[in-house]
Amino acid sequence: LPDMAEARFAASAAVVAGRLRRQRSSLSAASLASSSLSLDGGGGEASEAVRGKVRDKILEALQKAESIQKSDGDLGAKPLGYAGVASLAAEIEKALHTQLRRTGTDSDYKSQARSIIFNLKDQSNPMFGYKVVSGALRPKDLPGLTAEEMASDARNAERAKMRKEASEARESDWALRHGQMRITGMFTCGKCK
Repeated sequence: LPDMAEARFAASAAVVAGRLRRQRSSLSAASLASSSLSLDGGGGEASEAVRGKVRDKILEALQKAESIQKSDGDLGAKPLGYAGVASLAAEIEKALHTQLRRTGTDSDYKSQARSIIFNLKDQSNPMFGYKVVSGALRPKDLPGLTAEEMASDARNAERAKMRKEASEARESDWALRHGQMRITGMFTCGKCK
């Protein structure tokens, strides 16, 4: 009976050891693959595909910005033509990748790319497209821009107005709760007479 228990133990130990070896080899292969992806800034075919798609979307947005400028009246930027717009799109994507993807995360890179693309395509914000196409905003400056810096003057004024109203609402609410502001009206209650 003890020999049989030892045999079962040895068999189950061999099965467990085999499973552990398979798990370790799959983990080491996965960790090797992930470390190679992180070392080259998310390289590989998937990253190049994403970069290509971002480049294409920026190109499309720059073409749209150029057409908006032509339809709204020339703001003074020289027409770049397809080759100029394509090289500008490649420079912008390269700056995005260099500044955000290598130092940040993939989501930072994609988020900023979406924001730039949206603001370039925005018909109510032709000045941002003009600044990019004319060279007033260089490609290396775009990854560091905030949403407010890219937004139109009208949108920034709207945001400032909303902030002011919210601040005033907080101040008046605080004053009401702490007895510094009294609400007066046409009628006076019996206690206040």
